[in-house]
Amino acid sequence: MSEQKWSLALHWLIDPRGETETEYDLCSAVTDALASTLWTGPISMTQTESMDDVALVLGDNPLTGGVVNAMLELASRHLQHASPLSCLHMMITSTEFLYAIMNRHKTDSRYHVLLDKVQNLFTANGEDSHFTELLFVVHSPPIHWISCLIEFINGVVWFGDGFREPAPDVFVTELLKWLSEKFTTSFTVRDDLECREQNDRYSCPIIAINSIEHHVFGDELWVPESVENENILEIIRARDTFELFLCTFDIPSRSNT
Repeated sequence: MSEQKWSLALHWLIDPRGETETEYDLCSAVTDALASTLWTGPISMTQTESMDDVALVLGDNPLTGGVVNAMLELASRHLQHASPLSCLHMMITSTEFLYAIMNRHKTDSRYHVLLDKVQNLFTANGEDSHFTELLFVVHSPPIHWISCLIEFINGVVWFGDGFREPAPDVFVTELLKWLSEKFTTSFTVRDDLECREQNDRYSCPIIAINSIEHHVFGDELWVPESVENENILEIIRARDTFELFLCTFDIPSRSNT
């Protein structure tokens, strides 16, 4: 199964259709990286089971929650090292926040610890309360992903869906309940967080992550023609900010691309 996954991924990566010089350079860079990577286990701080999950990024595939969390972790690491003052009040979190909201009535202490931490960080006059915007990705079953931004000062929950559909009712309901219990601000919901329209069945995670990075870093919005480059770049950007690969290779970071 592992060999089949990587065979399909590499075939997709080196497909010569319409390759530009830039695309060729990207393919060469990620091929060199994969060739020198000895790690086969899970990727730290994500829900990936093994490096085989990364093969899904190189292809027209729906992505697992672990891979989505790996991309969120990359964005979060970049945000932590961002210098513009406009970014200092923002936090990017994993899909664990989504599951914490949905399971907050259960006894699992992990969820309560996470929600208490978020409440503390975003409560006015609380300790370290310099955060005012929380960004994450919401899973819309069975395989869809959408971006979400909570503005705590303005009391707005924004969702960005490439299919231009409203966010899942069950999550919106539970999120608003938690917000009303823990914060004095009244929150409204909007479904127009800026993101590109989706016209296939598999690009939603890239669109959702790109929506977040567009809001935080000012990245250009994803376009269908760039889906291959965006998938490849998600792996290449890991070199400087995340232990996705345990090898060393000379690839420019986001700040140089």
